[in-house]
Amino acid sequence: MDGKIKFPSFFVQPLATQTQVKLSDEQMRKYNFDVVYLVDTKSMNVQSELDKMSEFMLSNLEWIVDKDGIKRHKVNDLSVEIQNEDLHISFSVNSRYRQGN
Repeated sequence: MDGKIKFPSFFVQPLATQTQVKLSDEQMRKYNFDVVYLVDTKSMNVQSELDKMSEFMLSNLEWIVDKDGIKRHKVNDLSVEIQNEDLHISFSVNSRYRQGN
């Protein structure tokens, strides 16, 4: 790669993770993410492109799937926001862990 960003692009940023310890040896974890969708502001109708992707994500982002297409984590708290001509897609997923795993 030449170090240049190819448009459009997605960047996934993990945010804070919260844990809740159960009385048993289980722990619930909430993983929070901010996915940033970038478009080429010089060659696209930015607002139109961001609006289309925003609607697509709100209508379709329901599960995180693995490489085989198997649903692994239900998407919660989905929101979208445009900041400085970038689309931020924020959501969380919950996982249950047993202590010692």
